Amino acid sequence: MFASPSAFVFLILAALYESWSLPFSVLLSVPVAVVGAFLGLWVRGFALDVYGQIGLVMLIGLAAKNAILIVEFAKDALERGSRWWTPPSRARASACGRS
Repeated sequence: MFASPSAFVFLILAALYESWSLPFSVLLSVPVAVVGAFLGLWVRGFALDVYGQIGLVMLIGLAAKNAILIVEFAKDALERGSRWWTPPSRARASACGRS
């Protein structure tokens, strides 16, 4: 009868972003980072010892933090009226009053 921790994280992020679709980008970035770390360990021939496990825990935290910051930045930019296809130089020029 216990729910998985990722379900709780999803519900917390859904409440934070007030959206059901935005938390998926955060939750899907962490497994990609972990698979990349395992692939790097396997290619280099390193063992998954205590140092590797500590590195994986830190990687999970940093990947989640980075994904949350990117999603929040993109959400704020969309709320201000910016679009994803606007070049940064044009966005800065329009913010300064130049066109």
